[in-house]
Amino acid sequence: MAKAARGKSDTSTGQVLIGATELAKHLKISRQRIYQYIDEGKIPREPNGKFDLDKVLQALKRNLDIKQPARSLKSTDRSSQPGLSGQKIDGKRQPTFAEVQLQHEIAKTIKAQLEAKRLQETLVDIAEVEKTWSAMCTTFRNRMLLLPDKLAPRVSVVEDVRECSNLIFKEVEEALTALSEYQPDE
Repeated sequence: MAKAARGKSDTSTGQVLIGATELAKHLKISRQRIYQYIDEGKIPREPNGKFDLDKVLQALKRNLDIKQPARSLKSTDRSSQPGLSGQKIDGKRQPTFAEVQLQHEIAKTIKAQLEAKRLQETLVDIAEVEKTWSAMCTTFRNRMLLLPDKLAPRVSVVEDVRECSNLIFKEVEEALTALSEYQPDE
């Protein structure tokens, strides 16, 4: 309240009127944001251009309360415009401005969390996973397709079925081991 005390006090109404710069400092936002709120009808401005801190705080609380329909302090009645006050359009309830703002903030938070995970390398880009998986499968496929050419000369001279089976088993096991140890090219 020390900052509000610097404003001009109207003894007849008990109002403390402050300028845009002092209001911005009190709310810890920029002066440009104050003027944006005025343009959007979120905060009231006195006729002399000053701000009543109590009215501004009440208006901001009301406009940021998601259970309240969005309200405008401008002379135009926004409640008659579709979708701005939580009214029904075509039988469906439209979200209030505050609800839309909240959804937007939640989406931004989720996006920031995903970006943080990606930077911490706990989240991998799907395109990178698909590229690596494709390379692994291609390498394995090529290795398996080479087995007949590699084994045919050796198996053709072996007469024992067990020895033939062991040769094939060792080659398949070698291909599977190579797949399990696959390291993508960096």
